[in-house]
Amino acid sequence: MAKPFDATLKSLLEASPRDWPALAGYPAAAAEVIDADVSTISGAADKVLRIPGPPPWLMHLEFQTGPDRSLPRRVHGYNALLEDRHDLPVRSAVILLRPQADLANLTGVYERQFAEEAPYLTFRYQVIRVWQLPAAPLLEGGLGTLPLAPLCAVAAGDLPSVIERMQQRLRDQRQARELWTATYVLMGLRFHQTQIN
Repeated sequence: MAKPFDATLKSLLEASPRDWPALAGYPAAAAEVIDADVSTISGAADKVLRIPGPPPWLMHLEFQTGPDRSLPRRVHGYNALLEDRHDLPVRSAVILLRPQADLANLTGVYERQFAEEAPYLTFRYQVIRVWQLPAAPLLEGGLGTLPLAPLCAVAAGDLPSVIERMQQRLRDQRQARELWTATYVLMGLRFHQTQIN
């Protein structure tokens, strides 16, 4: 993932962790960002939230802006390592931020099997294609996911009304400057600089 988008999304998640489960269709609830390091391998999962439950569970989020055939395998690996490290069930969600990241193998199911045998591994994960989401739930939802609204299924002609609704939401918010900066950066995934300006 390109660094400005990665840093922007991680910052949004850290500032408003309770808003992100709702993006994946789970009830908004108290959520705590936890260490995403899986030190048995190099690197780390993008972000991990601890949801207190009952029962408590982890939400593993992977943001993706470009194509990566290894993504289902990596998501499975992170999921298994996080479960082992924290001894909690883990739900993984891949958040595709633009169509260029969408590959045919991102089906929500990762399977491994030997030829002519039943799969010995079936791992399920959620795939969220932001450009297919309606903007309304993000415009009405938590502030942490609001900057994704312009990336949703918004026609170019409707973009001004989306920005206007965002202005209404952010008018009296103390973190408005940070959220507008995040929106500006993320809009670079879909729009030309002149249109963003």
